Amino acid sequence: MGKKSKKNSAAKKKRISKHVLRSKEQETAATSTTATSAAEPQSQSSSGKKKKQKEAHIKDPSEAANYLILWKTSKQSWKFNKNTQSWLIRHMYEADKVPKATFSLLLEYLLGAEGNTRDRIRTEAARRARRYKEYSNRSTDLGDDMETKTEASNTVDNEERKESAKTTVTEKPKEGAKDGTSKELSPGDDEEARWRKLDEHDKRKEYKRARKVLDLLKV
Repeated sequence: MGKKSKKNSAAKKKRISKHVLRSKEQETAATSTTATSAAEPQSQSSSGKKKKQKEAHIKDPSEAANYLILWKTSKQSWKFNKNTQSWLIRHMYEADKVPKATFSLLLEYLLGAEGNTRDRIRTEAARRARRYKEYSNRSTDLGDDMETKTEASNTVDNEERKESAKTTVTEKPKEGAKDGTSKELSPGDDEEARWRKLDEHDKRKEYKRARKVLDLLKV
């Protein structure tokens, strides 16, 4: 009897041990599943934010045009929008995004630019004008008339010297109502690639826009 009792007791302990182990395994699996489920929404939320941030940089050209029209016609209801201003300045030389009528309004708008923003816009315009002049001088079969070439050669040199002198002196940026466009005005590889793809007509159009900006923002 004593031996049977011990055997039964040992069998019961084994069954209990198996039951406990099975319960622990189920708890571990449940915890792992819960953690995975909790992580998925976070991942989706993170990717959603990145997507929204990327889309924030894409603006409808008509929206930017309406921003300037409202500024021109109804200043009381118009509100300054830094993102829209940055977009306009960044794409002001692209006729497909900033058409001629919008560009004309933008020139009026830029008269209010002050301090560091004004300096950077002028520096970028001088860079684009200089780029076209160098391109024009390198080309032997552009079909340009001598008047345009002479203008590109003579009028940009003074602006280049002024802007080069400014960049060699470290100045404290001035405060302005429409300041804060340093990132938007920095040329990149994409912009250079876009310019190389332009035909002669569009390259000259960009040069003319740059000249208008330089004339507008003379010191």
